[in-house]
Amino acid sequence: MKHYIRDFEKTLMLRLRERPSFIQAILGPRQVGKTSGVLNVLKSYASKNQYHYAAADEGFADADWFFYQLQLAQQKNSHIIVFDEIQKLANWNDLVKTAWDRQKKDKKLMHWVLLGSSSLKLSQGLGESLAGRFEVIPVHHWSFSESLKISKKMTLNDYLLFGGYPGSYTLIKDQKRFKKYIFESIIESVISNDILRYATVKKPALFRQTFYLACQFPSQEISYNKLLGQLQEAGNVDQIKYYLDLFSQAFLLRIIFKWSDSPKSRTSSPKLLPCASVFASTAIGKNLSSEQVGRVFESIVGNRLCENFQNVYYWHDGKYELDFVIEHNGQIFGIEVKSKTQKSASLSAFRTKVKSAKTCIIEMNNYLDFEKDPVAFILKMSV
Repeated sequence: MKHYIRDFEKTLMLRLRERPSFIQAILGPRQVGKTSGVLNVLKSYASKNQYHYAAADEGFADADWFFYQLQLAQQKNSHIIVFDEIQKLANWNDLVKTAWDRQKKDKKLMHWVLLGSSSLKLSQGLGESLAGRFEVIPVHHWSFSESLKISKKMTLNDYLLFGGYPGSYTLIKDQKRFKKYIFESIIESVISNDILRYATVKKPALFRQTFYLACQFPSQEISYNKLLGQLQEAGNVDQIKYYLDLFSQAFLLRIIFKWSDSPKSRTSSPKLLPCASVFASTAIGKNLSSEQVGRVFESIVGNRLCENFQNVYYWHDGKYELDFVIEHNGQIFGIEVKSKTQKSASLSAFRTKVKSAKTCIIEMNNYLDFEKDPVAFILKMSV
């Protein structure tokens, strides 16, 4: 199968052509092509001596292994070194900091690329001791337009049920096998290997329940107390907030909060967006109602917005609700998402409330145009 070049690969190619200034950290969920994408970028070089690729093996990789890989790169006169599965190396962030600072002092910097299956552990390590030394290149779940490149018969409705992980698309016709793969190879792998292994979670059963429950309310404003009340095991609000934050760091859920023209706070009830549409359909576990299909559609729109805009919220004022509010370059945009033809007074209410706001509607029939370039779409279509 021909390799599909994703946006993060194009970004990495451009960065590697520049003078080395920062470590490039590839961050994203499991099973979306981070390693294969990086290897594809490396294949574009005429000589293998131009780069050195090393994957850490847990239980074997240590400080001696790390510095030996650097030595091999120097022997080949490589100008790129890639460390994959870096989180499996004990104290990796301190080792990287030491080596990077030494190369910078000696004016012998190579391009450094770091990636691993546990983006939670990788992002935590970057923040602990590598501040100011790295840039993040995000890798997101596969979008609908990307999925069409390898699964040409997929419809948008198919994507709402099965979308996000390209490796699973060949199993769609076998529902039992597909669900087993998503449960075991994706969700449980992230929860067990990426979160519970590295984060302190006193009640793993409650932690798992929280994720599946959260995914049953895609793109809905839901209070922490309501979530807590539906869990089978006792917990508290602070615990639920901590769990949701871990899911967010591990690329399982996105959390957005209520927009207000007063200073923002995180005291409002969150709106929860499963990062992949398949999480919602898997958690719901039955045929989705038309309302649930609409909610999942809204969540994939919300994810694309969060990937392209820094400040994304929702709005709720009495009986009026607006799906998303964006602050971008000093302009406020109100976004209404519709999966079917329906009237809504919320856009008018928002424009009345915020005189300077622009608004637009995203529907299934214009979704592909939106997805191809969300920023350009919002700027062009808002009135």
